[in-house]
Amino acid sequence: MSTLYCSQCQCRILGRYTKWEDGTTACSSCVASYPRCLRCGKLTSNPNAKMCYTCQANSPRCQVCRGVLIDRYVKIPPSTIMCLPCNEMLPKCNRCSVPFVNGIAHNGKRYCQTCFQQGIRCRLCDDICSGQYWQHPKIGHFCNGCKSSVPGCSWCGVPTISPRTLQDHKKKLQLCGDCFSQAQTCHLCNLVLTGRYFAHPNAPERKFCSSCMRQAERCDFCSVPIAHRIFKYPDGRVSCKGCF
Repeated sequence: MSTLYCSQCQCRILGRYTKWEDGTTACSSCVASYPRCLRCGKLTSNPNAKMCYTCQANSPRCQVCRGVLIDRYVKIPPSTIMCLPCNEMLPKCNRCSVPFVNGIAHNGKRYCQTCFQQGIRCRLCDDICSGQYWQHPKIGHFCNGCKSSVPGCSWCGVPTISPRTLQDHKKKLQLCGDCFSQAQTCHLCNLVLTGRYFAHPNAPERKFCSSCMRQAERCDFCSVPIAHRIFKYPDGRVSCKGCF
């Protein structure tokens, strides 16, 4: 029979002993000083170890610090697991609030890979919509921050970062690009035609507001409202450019 030596104190084993999972042996005195495994409750093979050899080899590990997950841990879909200290230490995604290891910085905020790739982008500030967001048939999705801070078009209400300005008879209008391109102005005063407007049969391509149609001087030949006299005849009649 071969002689056995304690792997801890290196003394010869004469009485009872314990053989560990890794093949080493320990005398009864050393066994009394060994802690128990925190996972399975068995004696560990090292006085300073918190787990036995088997649990140490087979237990899941934190995918951040690679430490063995002894107690509670956090699972992040689809398959990331981490210990509680790493969960508290890591930055959180600005959209889903889930900790991430390799995030992406965008517009001064940090996002996990999933939210950055799959999140809905605001069409106004290009940020990723987090929480409540909105949709407009003209521009698509926009975030709640832009809805609160970006002025809306005076006609259609859609938030507009760089509105185009036009003046009507009462106030200045802040218009989006589509509404600005569709807006019609009075041929004489250049104010926006927001209410009733008129077209003269002798100049159907020209539009006039009700004020100019009522008060502006007219050509004595075609009766179209004019802003500037092109020619005045000796008898007092005036002519527009088309009739001159």
